[in-house]
Amino acid sequence: MKTIVGCGLSGLATAVALSLKGEEVEILDRSSVFGSKFPESVHAFRNYSSSVDERDFIKMRGFSINFLKPIHKIVKIGPSSSPAETYSKDKPLFYATKRGDVKASLDRQLFEQADGLQVNFRLGEAAIPKEVDVIATGATFATEMGYGHHYKGVSVDGDTIIFFLNDDYAPKGYAYAIPYGKDEVSVVTTSFDPSTFNKMPALFKHLIEKVPVFSGLIDGAEKGPAFAKIGFSYIPDSAKLKEMLIVGEAAGFSEADRGFGMHYALESGFLAAKALTEKADYDALWKGAFEGELVKAFKRRLMLNRIGNAQYDQLINAGTNMSADEYVRYKETQNTSLIKQVLINLHTANEIRKLRKKFNIKQLNGRLWVPGAADSINPS
Repeated sequence: MKTIVGCGLSGLATAVALSLKGEEVEILDRSSVFGSKFPESVHAFRNYSSSVDERDFIKMRGFSINFLKPIHKIVKIGPSSSPAETYSKDKPLFYATKRGDVKASLDRQLFEQADGLQVNFRLGEAAIPKEVDVIATGATFATEMGYGHHYKGVSVDGDTIIFFLNDDYAPKGYAYAIPYGKDEVSVVTTSFDPSTFNKMPALFKHLIEKVPVFSGLIDGAEKGPAFAKIGFSYIPDSAKLKEMLIVGEAAGFSEADRGFGMHYALESGFLAAKALTEKADYDALWKGAFEGELVKAFKRRLMLNRIGNAQYDQLINAGTNMSADEYVRYKETQNTSLIKQVLINLHTANEIRKLRKKFNIKQLNGRLWVPGAADSINPS
């Protein structure tokens, strides 16, 4: 019997992957409900820079995930710049998905797949188990935060994400609107500056009152409950604690520049199952699969932390009206000077060492039930 602590996205993914390999699995959570504890909301898988389409990748891993809405265009807006579009005629830039305990959500689909595979759920479990194989308890620390609402009864372009850079509304982060079809949209503001996390409700109110692209989008719409969620972006030296494997945001598997983490929740769950059933080295597996992506994202985060509103317009205009493929090539060919790249890599490595000293996931030892991303912050 394999035991997983945490019934969020990465825990459910691990349970499914283990069950598909013929293992008996139990999954525990102190909450009485499964999933991320989000109310109904829309999130997105990044797809534009991957060699394999995300929808195909999910199927290859054995997860029964449907109801992904392709998004082919993103409209980027800076503090004073004109909107800039990145588009893709064929391959989607993103896939929108529902979260929360609602029909067709990512969480519910994984839960139903795990339940169909006879996974034993122990929800509302207060006791700490003596033997645990996988830790999937959500964000161990808070390095970013998002706050927003889901709206229904809107009229939106279901094929376009709106992306807004402005520190006055999203300190060192960004605000966005992700549609799900043509009459639903989630509007969220994010921050990567922990000193502003307690200001997120006020920043969101400011956003929807002062920025026409958002206020016009939700005018007259039915507003769902507020949701606030912390995230943890980290690059661990090891994602193992004694013999236990750490998956998802408990290990910090999220991109530090934009906070994309759903892909890594699924992938780390799959790789943890592979390591447990094939006696493989879990650290070698996840590092080979996506450590390089996390490092690139962290490098971009270091850059974003050094700039502000004055540079955001330049950043957006540099990619104006590029196709998806052109945009990826543009991003990959920036800073091509060999000496400059060496200096950037040395600086990045030093900052990763500092990050590991500041946030030590080994602190999970002895307290598996940790406050984390699986527990939404009270948005009131």
